[in-house]
Amino acid sequence: IVRRYARELGTTVLLSSHNMSEVEATCDTVALIHRGRIVAKGALGELLKGYGARNLEELFVSLVGERS
Repeated sequence: IVRRYARELGTTVLLSSHNMSEVEATCDTVALIHRGRIVAKGALGELLKGYGARNLEELFVSLVGERS
């Protein structure tokens, strides 16, 4: 619903979630935040490829050393 809404209206939607699989399924661009600081941001596919991660959870853990 969120992706369709954004596409149909040609707008950006800001989604905040701790559910990494939800973020992967919904977002094109992400920012990973840890303790109030952005630790990574960019296009989802580029981030995963750039860090060699299979998913956002794995990427987050590799960057900050703990689960979300």
